[in-house]
Amino acid sequence: MKRKGFTLLEMVIVLGILSIMLGVAVLSITMVQERELDHMLEDLRFARTYAVAHQKSVRVHFDTDNNSYRVVSEDGSELLARQLRRITMDKPRHIGNTLVIYPTGAFSKCGHIPISYGAKSLYLNFTVGVARFTVTEP
Repeated sequence: MKRKGFTLLEMVIVLGILSIMLGVAVLSITMVQERELDHMLEDLRFARTYAVAHQKSVRVHFDTDNNSYRVVSEDGSELLARQLRRITMDKPRHIGNTLVIYPTGAFSKCGHIPISYGAKSLYLNFTVGVARFTVTEP
């Protein structure tokens, strides 16, 4: 008489394959989220470089309701706009929704924007005196 079912070895093999697939999926999702954060940082570097190179103030408008940001030149032309899909921005602290980057590369205000992706929370910090931004853990 034949029994229907799976052997322990078959179940262990299937669980091993599933755990490998899950690990690869989680790793790739995290890499995509980190890549989006890198794009955001590159866009901010671009805005500062543009302001210095063209000797014009640049405004970075953070729209946390739509999870997006725009970079606008002082003449009103939009330099870039990006919708964040995998990163969530919270309300900016101390800098308001608009950050001005002066032709010297300095920021108008200091403060931070809480950002998160997955279970990870970070702060995007803007420092006035040294005119730089960093990403730190809260």
